[in-house]
Amino acid sequence: MIDVFRGKIAVYKYFYMLMMFIWIGRASPYTGFNMSENPVLMPVYLIIIGYYYLNYCNKTYKPLLMLLSIFAVWTLLIFLKYGNLNEYSFQFIYYLIIVHVAFNIYSKREYLYLFEDVLVKLCLLSLVVWILVNVFPSNIVPFMHSIAVYENRPPMETTSILVGIGSSFEMGLRRNIGFSWEPGVFSCFVAMGLYVNMVRNRFNIFPFAVNRNFYVLLITLLTTLSTTGYVLIAVLGLFYLMNKSVKGRIIPLIIAAIFIPIVDGFSFMTDKIVGTMDLDANINAINYYAQEGMAIITPQRFAGFYFEWLNFIHDFWLGYGNYKQSYASSVLFDGIVYLDMSNGIVRIFAKYGIFVGIFFYYWMLKSSVFLSKSFHYKGKYLFALLFLTMSFSYDFWENNLLMFFYLSTFYLVCSNSYKEKWNS
Repeated sequence: MIDVFRGKIAVYKYFYMLMMFIWIGRASPYTGFNMSENPVLMPVYLIIIGYYYLNYCNKTYKPLLMLLSIFAVWTLLIFLKYGNLNEYSFQFIYYLIIVHVAFNIYSKREYLYLFEDVLVKLCLLSLVVWILVNVFPSNIVPFMHSIAVYENRPPMETTSILVGIGSSFEMGLRRNIGFSWEPGVFSCFVAMGLYVNMVRNRFNIFPFAVNRNFYVLLITLLTTLSTTGYVLIAVLGLFYLMNKSVKGRIIPLIIAAIFIPIVDGFSFMTDKIVGTMDLDANINAINYYAQEGMAIITPQRFAGFYFEWLNFIHDFWLGYGNYKQSYASSVLFDGIVYLDMSNGIVRIFAKYGIFVGIFFYYWMLKSSVFLSKSFHYKGKYLFALLFLTMSFSYDFWENNLLMFFYLSTFYLVCSNSYKEKWNS
């Protein structure tokens, strides 16, 4: 493999990257920052973050202070608007602190190297489990239950934090959920790994021996059997073609010509996309599940986008804060059922309002341009395209691993010390 990073990395940096994956994988409540759900391990996590902050954060806290100040003002205004902060989640705050530590301890080369290295190891573990659970289900499924720390919460059947098994099937195969709680989410992390791999290796992916990590990541993404993941492969394919010579494009184009018609024929691609676009069917499904007693429902992608847009235009300035206070939950469905949308494209506006939304979109777009210059690849808005494609299905704004990418320009603007660290 062509490894453009030649430096030695301390163990404490490896450990912190692994913890960043565990925290954001959200495989169970035991990896999160909700005290009521995780009263034992959350204090341990806070001690870890506090230790890293006190021992390794020697650069200015100005960018973190600015980000926390924005959320402090927003929280005050939300309190004045609704008169309460019931069920308000502070997870975004924790992730901002986590990524602040990352900006202090990693250079860009270290971060990309560790992101890929840790992710590939987790993918290899997931592939072993995925193969065994599909080939020997009668033996491996009970075993996975026996070592599970959390189980039977569809679409996750079991999780052992670093790996789990999903409860959903496609074409007779159990889908790969990796270290996350859902195969689609896992596919997005793996797609980011492919992005990082191509950047680090200057788009050298042939032959196999040159870049084994690429194929581990690609095969892992395929095992998720995720519509979102397969669309991301197309975006990454565009990314690759833009950065290779005409000669270097021939093999990928031949492979694409062979496999695109096959993939397009998969039921989870065409049927699922058509099904999620039927707004009336989605509304009927919500009403049905509400009558069955479900209190919280996450609509399908297109319906979620539509409802989140309505939420945004009805709480334009400050957002709804908590999904139970949103227009869709409190007015359209009159509190009979609560809609918790997963779509991230509009959610940042709908939840936090126009000003906070513009702030994060501005720095994400600025960082997309900056990343193309910093890593010397063509396509200044390709990171933005990749991020927004993922965000159509899931909310990746509150994601400590991706914050390092989309807040990079913000941190570098705040202080020259971060520029020096970025390029070290």
